Amino acid sequence: VTIIYTSGTTGTPKGVLLTQSNIVGELECIFGAVHADENDALLCLLPLQHVLASVINVLVPLYLGGQVVFADTLKRTEILQALQEAGITILATVPQFFYLFHDRIQEELSRKPAVARKLFRWMLRLNRACRRLAGVNLGKLLFAQVHRNFGAKLRLFVSGGSAFDPLVAQEFHDMGFTILQGYGLTETTGACAVTRVESNVLGSVGPALPGSGIRIVSPDESGTGEIAVRGPMVFQGYYKNPQATAEALRDGWFHTGDLGRLDAGGNLFVTGRKKEVIVLPNGKNIYPDELEAHYARCPAIREIAVIGVFGAEERGERLHAVVVPDFDYLKANRIANAREHLRDQITRLSNQLPSYKRLMSYQVQSDGLPRTTTQKIKRLELKRLVESGSLRAEENGAAAAPADPQDAALLESAVGQEVVHCLRAAYHREVPINAGMNLELDLGFDSMERIELLSSLEEALHLELPEDFGSEIHTVRDLVS
Repeated sequence: VTIIYTSGTTGTPKGVLLTQSNIVGELECIFGAVHADENDALLCLLPLQHVLASVINVLVPLYLGGQVVFADTLKRTEILQALQEAGITILATVPQFFYLFHDRIQEELSRKPAVARKLFRWMLRLNRACRRLAGVNLGKLLFAQVHRNFGAKLRLFVSGGSAFDPLVAQEFHDMGFTILQGYGLTETTGACAVTRVESNVLGSVGPALPGSGIRIVSPDESGTGEIAVRGPMVFQGYYKNPQATAEALRDGWFHTGDLGRLDAGGNLFVTGRKKEVIVLPNGKNIYPDELEAHYARCPAIREIAVIGVFGAEERGERLHAVVVPDFDYLKANRIANAREHLRDQITRLSNQLPSYKRLMSYQVQSDGLPRTTTQKIKRLELKRLVESGSLRAEENGAAAAPADPQDAALLESAVGQEVVHCLRAAYHREVPINAGMNLELDLGFDSMERIELLSSLEEALHLELPEDFGSEIHTVRDLVS
C-alpha cells in the first residue's frame, strides 16, 4: 500500500515495499507492548515521509480512534505551547527534540543560585531512588513546574529514529517522566523493539515487539554482531530490486546492517553500524559517498572524507570532513590563503544542500587519507583518529581574521551585542566571535539550533521575524545586519 524510498550507501534510492499486513502487524505488535487507546492524543513534528511519523504519529491514533495534532513550527516555545493547548498525552519523536527540551531546563537551572542547583540535583537523586527501590514516582511533586511546561495530560515520551543519549534519558526519568526508546527502520515499518513502561532499561531500545524476533548474527566475544529482525512488520522487498532484496532478506530474517547485542533479558543495545550510513540526532540518514562527491567539485580539494563524529560535549554524531587540499592547484592559481579559499568554497557548496546534509565541521591536513589496498577510505580508523584528537590537522573553520572597522562597529551595536550574548550565554559558543564566522562551519549550529537562536533573538529584541528570515543567513555578519 506504500513505497517509502530509502537511499543506499551509493546514493541509489531503494523503494521499501510495505503492505497492509505490514502496517496492521506493526500496529498490533506496538499495542502488545505499549498501552494506548482512543483517549490519547499524539503530536506530529516530523515530515510524513519519515516512517516514524507516518506510522506512529498518524496511523496509530487513526487505528485507535484517538487524535493526532500537527505542528507547523519547530520552535521549542511553540511546541511546548502545542503540548499544553492540545492536551497531548504521547510525544513520539527523534532524540533531537528531547535534547532541545533538556537544554532549556539546563539553561533555566544555570540562572538559579548555587543552592537551588544543588537542591535540583539532590531531588533528581531522591526520585531516582524512590522509583528504583519503592516504585514510587515523586516527579510531579518535586518538579511540578517542569511537568506543567509539557502539559497536564502528557504521560509518555517515546524516542526513536537514532541513538539517544543515556544521560539525558536518565535525567528525564529522574524528573519523573516516562521515556521509552525504540528501534526500527523503514524496512520494519517503524519500530521492531521498544522498552516497556514496567521494565524500562535505560540505554537499551528494549526487547523485540510481541510477535516478532531479534537475533544477533555472527556475534563476537562481547556478543556484538549484526542485528537481524523477523516478524509481521518486516517489509516484502525493495521495489524492482531483487539483488538488494536477496541481500537484505535471508532465511526469513531481515539483516539490518546495524550492530548490537542482547542482554540476558532480551533487551537490545545498538552499538554501531555495519554499513557506513551516518544517522544524525534528528533521525536523518547521511551517505558519505554522496556528500564527498558534492564537495569534491571544489578543484582545491584533492581528497575528502565525510564521517560522523562525537565530541566530548555532544550527544549525537555531527557531519565532519577531513580535507586534503590540492596544493598544485593552489600554487598554479596563486592562492596564498588556502584555508580561507577552502572555507569559502565549502560554504558555497554547503549552501547548495539541504541544511541537514551540510558539513558541521571540517579539518585540513596535508597528508593523504588512510586507505585500503583497494583505495577505499578507512572510515572507522579515520573516525577513531579524529575523535581521539590524534590526527595531525589544522584547526577547522575560520581563522582569526584581522578586525574590520565596519565589522567591529556591527558587533558593538545593540543588536550585535545581543547576538553575541545569545551565542555565548545561551548556546555556549565560547570561542572569540567575529563577524565573518559561518553559523554552521565555525559555530556548529544545526538547522534546529538556528531556529532556536532566531526564536531567542525575537524574544530578546521584542520583534517578529518573517518566516523565511533564516534562509539567507550564513554568517554572524548576515545575522546582525
